[in-house]
Amino acid sequence: MAAPTVRPAVRLSARFESTFAYKTIKDRLPVILTKVIDHLSRRADQIESVYGSESREEVKQTIGRLSKLRNELQTNKDYISIEDSYSDSVIWNEQIPREESPRWFEGSWLFAECYFYRRIFEAFQLAKHLERYDYFSEQKQAALTNSMTAIHALTESVETTKIDVETLWTVSLWGNKCDLSLSNGQDNSQEEDPILQLQKYDCRILHNDIKLVAELVRSKNNLKLAVILDNAGFELVTDLILLDHLTSYGHASEIRLYVKMMPWFVSDALTHDVLYVIDTLEASKVPSTAALGRRCKGYLDSKQWTVHERSYWTLPYDYSEMKEVDPKLYDELSGADLLVFKGDLNYRKLVGDRAWKVDIDFQQSLLGFRPSPLVTLRTIKADTVTGLEVGVAEKAASSDPNWMITGEFAVVQYVP
Repeated sequence: MAAPTVRPAVRLSARFESTFAYKTIKDRLPVILTKVIDHLSRRADQIESVYGSESREEVKQTIGRLSKLRNELQTNKDYISIEDSYSDSVIWNEQIPREESPRWFEGSWLFAECYFYRRIFEAFQLAKHLERYDYFSEQKQAALTNSMTAIHALTESVETTKIDVETLWTVSLWGNKCDLSLSNGQDNSQEEDPILQLQKYDCRILHNDIKLVAELVRSKNNLKLAVILDNAGFELVTDLILLDHLTSYGHASEIRLYVKMMPWFVSDALTHDVLYVIDTLEASKVPSTAALGRRCKGYLDSKQWTVHERSYWTLPYDYSEMKEVDPKLYDELSGADLLVFKGDLNYRKLVGDRAWKVDIDFQQSLLGFRPSPLVTLRTIKADTVTGLEVGVAEKAASSDPNWMITGEFAVVQYVP
């Protein structure tokens, strides 16, 4: 039965100084941008050795564009048009004038943050030799390397212990804690076997449909899954472990992995991140880790798993607009038996990044987006959440007043 129509809540915005949106625009984004500038300064010689002598001058010009962006952000300038010729620039330039308040601290937080990362990408697109340069790659790879001890412990636990699928869904959920955009690019790698930590986190899952999802998957074979990925690094490994289980036990015959088309929110997975993580696993001297890497590579080689880039994931639209803006992608998702949305940004886009009352029905907050059955696995890092039972939010707030922005609480919400 279709959910009743609801009036959308207001969009989150940095104009409210008490919000995490304001803190993000004022403090977090300038730090992330400064780290990109510092990275370019430190790696200028290395970049020149790879991209040629002309790239040194381009690095200087790119730093100049990024410094200008930082000034625009910090002084609350009007948004300006995207100047590169990348495939989505026309869409962005059509959308910017439609924003009700097209300035950093005054309009939609979702738009501002997406525009921020698109403008960083633009700075590199305008440099002839740096168009394909992933300026967040070093941070993502370091986060993976620093998490290898935990990854080895996890793969060994999975190989030697009969771990149920509910546990693997839960591990994938908490893998989402490792988010470099939340930590402003600071290392937040996983050091312990997450399975040993799950029990203490159970009470922090504020809505938990894992049993429903696990039962759905366990009761069927040859499902077609579409997984809209979030972070590379440790989180991606937890996702691969879950998907390996579903594939090897015959529950999933086809898995489409959706990744971003450009560097996004610092640690979001790109195609080359997926391949890098799998190669790193396969090259491990720990047998259980290497075996996982080999199996994942085999799934890709056999086309049981495929990796897909779509522009919609890096546009400023929420998902309720997908059917109109990108009907081809909506139809594509409609062909899946289950959609798995990982992480905080996907959740924000599912619910329109709005200041909903926390106890409004989750399905209602999707505002009509329902191409297929879906589940969202999200550790909460932004001040919007729906579908909580009465009193749950108050209990979380009593234990931590900042519960909505720390990543220490989570939701797993399923819409059949």
